[in-house]
Amino acid sequence: MVFDMTDGRRVGASLRRLRETAGMSSDELAARLGVGVDHLRAVERGVVTPSADFLAAATAVLAAHLRDAGVGGAS
Repeated sequence: MVFDMTDGRRVGASLRRLRETAGMSSDELAARLGVGVDHLRAVERGVVTPSADFLAAATAVLAAHLRDAGVGGAS
């Protein structure tokens, strides 16, 4: 998934959709990223603009989770 960095709300909504598709709770993703759940939720609402490192880590965790669940291609 490619994030549109021009609008924090779209970035957050994209991240939330990816997390939900992966079947992961915000608590679980926050723990895997080593951030507070309030921070993750603020990112998802577009209140906080995530860093490129945050987005890279989140997409890596979510892609691995999707592969483990058998979604999106071969493991």
